[in-house]
Amino acid sequence: MTPKLIDEYSRGRPADAGRSYGWNIAGGILGPLIAAYLLLPLIGVQIALVILAAPFIGLYVWSAGRNLSRIPLQIILVSTIGLLGVSILISRGFEDDAFHDGPRQVRRDHVATVIAGGRDMNKRLLVNGVGITSLIPITKVMAHLPLALNGHAQSGLMICFGMGTTARAMLSWGIETTAVDLVPSVPELFGFFFADASSVQSDPRMHIVIDDGRRFLLRTNRRFDVITIDPPPPVEAAGSSLLYSREFCDVIKTHLNPNGILAQWFPKGENQILSAAARSISGSFRHVTIYQSVEDWGYHLLASEAPIPEITPEEFAARLPEAAQRDLMEWSPNQSLIGMTKDVLSRRVPISTVLQPDLPAEITDDHPYNEYFIVRRLAPFAVRLLGMQG
Repeated sequence: MTPKLIDEYSRGRPADAGRSYGWNIAGGILGPLIAAYLLLPLIGVQIALVILAAPFIGLYVWSAGRNLSRIPLQIILVSTIGLLGVSILISRGFEDDAFHDGPRQVRRDHVATVIAGGRDMNKRLLVNGVGITSLIPITKVMAHLPLALNGHAQSGLMICFGMGTTARAMLSWGIETTAVDLVPSVPELFGFFFADASSVQSDPRMHIVIDDGRRFLLRTNRRFDVITIDPPPPVEAAGSSLLYSREFCDVIKTHLNPNGILAQWFPKGENQILSAAARSISGSFRHVTIYQSVEDWGYHLLASEAPIPEITPEEFAARLPEAAQRDLMEWSPNQSLIGMTKDVLSRRVPISTVLQPDLPAEITDDHPYNEYFIVRRLAPFAVRLLGMQG
């Protein structure tokens, strides 16, 4: 009930106004609880939305039917039934079986709705309807590349668990592996993507933590040889700047061992944001280098206080433990190990190739450059439009 409706109902009577606001408060408390714990788990999003909309549609039909001179009641009924039919029979949500080519599992928690769907190599993970990741070699390289360049790693931290591919790859090196994810349901779906998930999770060297990655680091004194971050896509996502910012890089630096390496993944996005992200890292770390992904989209930004060595494909392959070799080649049956390592290492480029000298912007906590993009992208269009009008 809006304040106007309450005023019209109470007509200056304090008791009636208080009673109305009381019903509003009760509805504000009970509504989300009923929707989250009864409607969504029992009947799903689609039918729940139809049920919740039905009273308002009925109220509209009743109020419009009182004045048939405006809109014929038959038209109102036909259009209403048509819209409900489309909602029930045609409209589809991400939770629908028809949306996924194969089985799917849905988890809900206090943070998000998480969906795992598909089969074989076409499985995918969605968080609140946003595609997070899929089964691709890039997510394996996120672990194997910095670990191989480090050469003597005994511990690793993975921020943003996703499907678990990177954490699983990190564990294949036989090191202490910690994986942090904000959403409790995400690690619960690990078994949907990997048949060996239970053995990975039960490994005493694997530690899965439900927490915000940045808060986890601020509350621990542990140090790691490699820290890998896979921020949620898209790169413009609200709040994602906290995983790219200069201040977060400063926090990470205090949790790296000597010669430790930060591996920051940057998905495909506009070059200005890539430049700002690279400038944030280079402003915090002495040495930064970049590898373009093996699938030609996105970048691995590697940073360290010590020089990041260049190694040969043969050295890369020799540093991989046997389990790590199997993991790296798991989805590349037509490629040799040396061929894969050559492909990864050949994509190294200096940071100067992505830094734009005429763009001093960087991502900080106070200036989340990646999140504020609309004006930047609309400006050229507006200039062209004004030119055409002129």
